[in-house]
Amino acid sequence: MRRIAAIAAVVGVVAAACGGSGGGTHRSSPAKRTSIVVLGDSVAAGEGIAYGYTYASGDRPPRWTGGVVDPSWLPPYPLCHQTAQAYGDVVAQDLHAALASFACTGSSYEHGIVGPATNANRDDVTVLRPAQFGDWQTRTNLNPAYDRAAPDVVLVTLGADDLGFVPVVESCVEAAVLRNGTCTATNPGPTIRSRVLAALPVLATHYRELAAAIRDRAHADHRSAPRIVFTTYYDPLPEPTADVSLLACPDAAGLSHAEIAYLRSLVDRLNATIEDSLRSEQDVTIADVSHALDGHEWCTPDPWAYGASVLLLNPASQAPFHPTAAGQQAIARVVLAQLHK
Repeated sequence: MRRIAAIAAVVGVVAAACGGSGGGTHRSSPAKRTSIVVLGDSVAAGEGIAYGYTYASGDRPPRWTGGVVDPSWLPPYPLCHQTAQAYGDVVAQDLHAALASFACTGSSYEHGIVGPATNANRDDVTVLRPAQFGDWQTRTNLNPAYDRAAPDVVLVTLGADDLGFVPVVESCVEAAVLRNGTCTATNPGPTIRSRVLAALPVLATHYRELAAAIRDRAHADHRSAPRIVFTTYYDPLPEPTADVSLLACPDAAGLSHAEIAYLRSLVDRLNATIEDSLRSEQDVTIADVSHALDGHEWCTPDPWAYGASVLLLNPASQAPFHPTAAGQQAIARVVLAQLHK
């Protein structure tokens, strides 16, 4: 709380209007005392919420319903799927702060933070937005809007796309359908070996590099280093006692309890990497949101993360696994608790 109070005592930092190729989404009134910047992936962007799904817990089977196929997303980079209910927005509103969000769905350290965020398909590569931060070491791809925001607080959610969690879950669903024995601790399968286990040490280095770059960039601009808050990842997976049969819980996508337990262990390993790599970093706080959805996981009457049954409405939807507005608020409460310490 002392740090936030000191920031709030500074004469107002006015968020500059977003312009140029490095722009982000500025979503607060112009004369606020604290400047917050958000960097990261689809969780930080607020992916999923704009589809407008609601959960019909009384249906049999219970499932997500309604929504629109092609929702509107916030400018200036609508392909990033930003919504104004993301946890950064909730934090900024609570603190009466200026907010500049550069978060973008699909972002990894290389493709989103230090380089442009891209979405590759079989025919071409689509650039979703320029780099959110840029490569400070080489002074390339630097985002001018980041400097204009002059952040007092930087919120970061990053890592799931570096490890390819979407193809990882897809591989586990495939294992469940084919009953091929993969997606287990003894036999992870090639996707998990290459996308998660081999990538975790590299990701740990990238976390430290980003924290150092945020500090160094502030000092180069003759500013104090901002308060840097990295979040861990929440766990939307069903509890061990939940009925995960397709008729009772289609969101579980046919995964067995053993496969769910192994997926949970991978989330735990990612969170441990975040905490272990950043624990000793100066100006860095870890907001552990791993339990933010407790009691509201898949297969409960009120899940706070979209599940696989969304794909029955829209196979192209990117909502599954992402927090609902209530889930984002739960994440924001954890972040605010850390900022008020």
